[in-house]
Amino acid sequence: HDMTNPGTALAQDYQNLRNYLQHHDTVFHVIVGLDILVSVSFIVCIVFTEGWEIANYVCSDWIKVSAICEYARRPTWRKSPWARRKLSRLLWLRPMQQWDDRFCQVSILQLRFCYCGCVSRQVDRIVKKTVAVPAAVKSAIVVTLRTNKGRLGNGERSLQGNGVAGNLFWACRIKAGDDNAVDSLSEQILVWHLATRLVELKRSEGAHGGKLDNDNNDTDGESDLDLVVVATRLSRYCAYLVALKPALLPDHRAWTEELYERVVEEVTRVLARCAGPVVTYERAATCLGGSMNATLRKASKLGRQLVEEVSDEALLWKVVADFWAELILYLAPSENVTSHSKSLYHGGEFITVLWALLGHAGIVGRPETDSTDISA
Repeated sequence: HDMTNPGTALAQDYQNLRNYLQHHDTVFHVIVGLDILVSVSFIVCIVFTEGWEIANYVCSDWIKVSAICEYARRPTWRKSPWARRKLSRLLWLRPMQQWDDRFCQVSILQLRFCYCGCVSRQVDRIVKKTVAVPAAVKSAIVVTLRTNKGRLGNGERSLQGNGVAGNLFWACRIKAGDDNAVDSLSEQILVWHLATRLVELKRSEGAHGGKLDNDNNDTDGESDLDLVVVATRLSRYCAYLVALKPALLPDHRAWTEELYERVVEEVTRVLARCAGPVVTYERAATCLGGSMNATLRKASKLGRQLVEEVSDEALLWKVVADFWAELILYLAPSENVTSHSKSLYHGGEFITVLWALLGHAGIVGRPETDSTDISA
């Protein structure tokens, strides 16, 4: 009777208890509902992602190549109408992502806002530039392959063919721990990339009487400068491979990533310290040459040699363009089928196309050298 009488203390306590339970029961249901919503959302995202990966795999060119190889390898499949029907249906599927005749570009010699190499690599992944593969690049690679008659090299033949091997040969000699050689193919890429960038800076200053601001010059529209296009595009693509696709290169992935981070960190420091707001040839070459990093010192040395010892500008760009055309072919053969197959799942890379091209030509490996091997 006291609990139902509004005037009693017991009734008031009872009402307060009911209000408390009702309020907290609502909060409890809201929290449970949010937990269920978040859990279901994560499950849906995971299922969608896995389904997308499976669909990419089933529709990829790689699975088609594998199926055709198995079909050609098994006589029973070739005699089976059922196997032929299944293969024809598989070939009918269109890849969800195809290589669109474009490749990515990364330039290391530029001002950056962060000294951390790991962060810089993630920034490169986000802001990387993608351009169409110029016809001049394709032509240069085919001409190099024909001229060398299928023999691969990491740049020596191109230097010899252009008559400049004497003083530049050190930049193609791989020997760990030697200041007059490069430690690995990955370091060779970075040394030549930075040297090519220095040559590009010098050309820009000479051609326009001004200074090159970071990475804004574009040579695609200049039909009479195919050599410049070949040299700069292949240089930046190889730098992209070192930065973001080290698994497609011959050297060990972890070692290549560490090398890239060290080089980017040191480039950022020296440019911020002494290059000024605009990167010029003389300032960049001086800053790199005075660095504590051996890779940057080698790049400065090579860049100055190219600019000062090859006086004819046309010959200079032919030397650089021929080098990159030869090197990209040297990098392409690989026994790491897994990395290339994963690349094909997502549309493929330019170097994967070259890998397949050389494989069809019977070139499946690089010639052995007596240099120090740091590959995995």
